Amino acid sequence: GGQLLSPAAAAAAADDDRIESPPAAAPKRHRTLDGADAVVLREAEEAARSIRSQVAVERSRALEAAGNLREAASRVAEGEAARARSEAMRLTTEAQEEAEQIRQAARREVAHLSSEAARLRAEVAAEQRQLTTLKEQTRAAEAAAAAAAA
Repeated sequence: GGQLLSPAAAAAAADDDRIESPPAAAPKRHRTLDGADAVVLREAEEAARSIRSQVAVERSRALEAAGNLREAASRVAEGEAARARSEAMRLTTEAQEEAEQIRQAARREVAHLSSEAARLRAEVAAEQRQLTTLKEQTRAAEAAAAAAAA
């Protein structure tokens, strides 16, 4: 085209032309490229092997880390479960002790009410005897009064 290029762009275009131009001695140069290609290929294969090896190492590290994490989580869960069991046992023991105290208090209350009932029954029986005695005395006094009036 009829465009003007900056000196840097012109130099770059000239480099591109040199790179793209066909080799002067094709057969000889072709053999050299094959050797260079083989070297590049070997280097690429070596790089690929190295990367695969690094990936394998990283994968095994990741698996080990995941295993360690699972173990740690398991230990934490076991610790939490042990704390929960301990707390449940403590609460159960407290509840049993409280229930026993309530039973004892109820037994004391029953004993107290029972003795109070026995005392009241004894009082009622004593008053009943007193009433019976008073009735007998009243009848005797009435009989004496009737006999005196007769």
